[in-house]
Amino acid sequence: MISHLSQLGSMLFAALLGRFYFRSRIQILLVAFLGACGAMFANVLVDGQGTFMFRIFTPAIYFAAVAGRYDLG
Repeated sequence: MISHLSQLGSMLFAALLGRFYFRSRIQILLVAFLGACGAMFANVLVDGQGTFMFRIFTPAIYFAAVAGRYDLG
């Protein structure tokens, strides 16, 4: 349960940071990558199987953070 909460928390925190704090596409991509790495790390601490699947969340976090924004540089 704690692993799932920390995985979701890491990804949600990265998406919120990218959405409301950063204004550069490269910064948002970096925070999306770090959020996915945080979720991978939380998964490794408990089970570790299928951790590489969290790589698919990097573009998902990125697109959630930049969708509908026009103030990006």
